[in-house]
Amino acid sequence: MWIPSKIVDLLGLVKDDIATLRAENALLRNQVVVAQTNFDWARHRLNTLEFENKALMEVAYGVRIPSPEIVRQPKLDPSFDPKNFSFDDVGEMKAKELGLPVYDDKA
Repeated sequence: MWIPSKIVDLLGLVKDDIATLRAENALLRNQVVVAQTNFDWARHRLNTLEFENKALMEVAYGVRIPSPEIVRQPKLDPSFDPKNFSFDDVGEMKAKELGLPVYDDKA
């Protein structure tokens, strides 16, 4: 089968582009991890300073003030819909489908 040289050259460029994009993707993933680690450290340090400030204000002036705290929001499941949330029992079969723990009384 004969393939024109322009198409072969184009496929070579695409292969190089994919390799470049994968390298950039790996680099960006590492940068996100580093940024998240730095943010977690800063969040922890700020919370510690706020707690220490509260304790010092209480000892020095006898004033009790609330201590603000920065918390990290948990990642929500993208399929979670708060409008349909319920504490009702979904049943054994539905729990198995959803991957939730099943508590059989037969055990």
